[in-house]
Amino acid sequence: MEIRIIKLDSQVPTKEIGTSGTANIYRVIENGVEFKILFNSYIHGNSLHIEGKNGFLYTDRENDTVHRLVLAISEGCGMRTEADEIIEGLSSLSVQGVIYAERRKETREIIITDRRPGSTKGKPLVFIDDQKIELTDIK
Repeated sequence: MEIRIIKLDSQVPTKEIGTSGTANIYRVIENGVEFKILFNSYIHGNSLHIEGKNGFLYTDRENDTVHRLVLAISEGCGMRTEADEIIEGLSSLSVQGVIYAERRKETREIIITDRRPGSTKGKPLVFIDDQKIELTDIK
């Protein structure tokens, strides 16, 4: 297993965020499959999105899956789920790595792997510039 996360240089202003927020794009390559994840920061919180798709991402750590959830206003002014799909090939560990990079303002590549000495299958290690780190303090 190998996950590579790098913040792309561009900050993208979007209509959804308006003037009170920012959006940063991260390239995530997990086991050879590439995703572009937007980390949107607003005055009232944050959200994660797959570039070019509606909805936001959330993780199910019990099943180690990432879901894309699309909500819509229903006829009675309530909310309804328009879509809730699993993003195949993207794990909750990738999302945790993106959150770590955003919160720590990390611009160097983050590598999460179980292929290096000292790591075991199911217990990957995290590296930045070949230095081992812990994905902690991201709340």
